[in-house]
Amino acid sequence: MPIREFELIRWIRRAARRGPGVVVGIGDDCAVLNPGAGQLLAKSDAIVAGIDFEPDAPPRQVGLKAANVNFSDIASMGGRPRFLLATLCLPPHLPPGWAKRAISGILAGCRAAGASLVGGDLSATSGPATIAVTALGTAARPVLRSGARPGDAIGVTGPCGGSILGRHLTFRPRIAEGLKLARVATAMIDVSDGLSADLAHVLEESGVGAQLESALVPIHRDARRLARKSGHSALSHALTDGEDFELLFTCRPGNFPRGARRFGTVVRGSGMRLDGKRLEARGYEHVLG
Repeated sequence: MPIREFELIRWIRRAARRGPGVVVGIGDDCAVLNPGAGQLLAKSDAIVAGIDFEPDAPPRQVGLKAANVNFSDIASMGGRPRFLLATLCLPPHLPPGWAKRAISGILAGCRAAGASLVGGDLSATSGPATIAVTALGTAARPVLRSGARPGDAIGVTGPCGGSILGRHLTFRPRIAEGLKLARVATAMIDVSDGLSADLAHVLEESGVGAQLESALVPIHRDARRLARKSGHSALSHALTDGEDFELLFTCRPGNFPRGARRFGTVVRGSGMRLDGKRLEARGYEHVLG
């Protein structure tokens, strides 16, 4: 049986944890928040059935992804997630309990990130199920995309490619890694559109180019599995698939952190070269009307 809006709101109020900095949580027209020290980070992202997840995907994983894609962006700025608002637009034909299970995933993401769900909205829709999230965080020194300098090392926190085999729903945002990288990174971004596409964003914002080595690009085992049936190389999947949600960063070579993977160097000029040959940035991009 479908659940009614106000009943679901009462359930969310009971289930949501009120963490530090929440003066007034769910129940009023607005939450009242006290973020404390640091600069405030704000991020909004939405996931849509048929685009960002399959309609038959487990709803708890869908909710978890909705929270974590936003927390990943806060991590990429060297920030700490603090608060989250979630808007669910759901069609009436969803299985019973779908909304509660999706919200349980959102709450699980908040608990793992140390953040609090403080509000949002619920709405019926005749379109696909959509969860839109706004996350707020704080950072002592936000790391931008625009700080890469010639001579910087280019690194990533983990292997990439093949996330469509399931990792795109179950990934862990690299919050702890982002906090550590904030001490040394000159630029940073999370790998959501694809390793080459997201590196191109950093290079464009910083006004520099990059030399990359194919032998050093960290390739996830999922990319190798996918390559066996896709007709594309595992390297191609690592460079273009996206939704790995690792952190891609630049830093001075002497500050390169232990455990990260270095696969290139920032150079003067523009664009990317892989093993000396020009590399076009490719990844996922929404086509909008």
